[in-house]
Amino acid sequence: RIPIRAHHRSRPMLALAMLAGSQPAASCDRPLRACYDAMGGQSWKNAAGRSWLDANIPCCEKAFVTCHKEKEEIRTIAWRSIAGLMGTIPPQLGLLTSLEEINVERTDLSGTLPDALFSASSEIEKLRIKRTSITGTLPPSLFLSGTLEKVSAKKSGLSGTIPPTIGMATKLEEIDLEESVNCGKINSKDWRRENCKGFSGTIPPEIGMATKLEEINTEKNVISGTLPASLALLSKLKTLKVADSLLSGTIP
Repeated sequence: RIPIRAHHRSRPMLALAMLAGSQPAASCDRPLRACYDAMGGQSWKNAAGRSWLDANIPCCEKAFVTCHKEKEEIRTIAWRSIAGLMGTIPPQLGLLTSLEEINVERTDLSGTLPDALFSASSEIEKLRIKRTSITGTLPPSLFLSGTLEKVSAKKSGLSGTIPPTIGMATKLEEIDLEESVNCGKINSKDWRRENCKGFSGTIPPEIGMATKLEEINTEKNVISGTLPASLALLSKLKTLKVADSLLSGTIP
């Protein structure tokens, strides 16, 4: 028999492997660089934003970033503190799976919300895009994580329908989709249905599964049909705003 002897360096190598395993699984370098490039980084008035391009600066020491105390992963980004923010939100931002909030309200951002921003493993709690020029639709993936609490898209450029996956947002408390672009009061002289690019279709019956909803606001859009009977399941619902739309029928 040939005796098997452990190499005298095996323990140090094991220690190094354990240390490497304790580091954050995903680096912030790629998503932050992508954001810098897509969101007008060259025009930002605060030079501190260039830290997003320096791979030698730890993620949690970069400008405009706040990390979780218990883990070295980005929790929030102070978008509204970045003077000169413009352009579009890149899909690579979705690589920051510990990000809890996207708040770009009242900024000059445009483009769409990429599907890759959200997933079942993301931790997004709040999406705030009110008064921006962001267009397109609400990605169905937005509601998959189970962590979403608030969607604020009032006076944005979103359109399309409310995805049925909203029923999977078991922590959702508020959704505000009021007055999407080019939608006004139906009875006003300047209102033209064919020019309205706001939310359309019907309110999906799956919304009744989002049982923590307290406020629903779809005013000043072209949502039609009737209010789904499943709204009666929302025992915590305090506010329902559906005026200036094409809805008909009665409240369940």
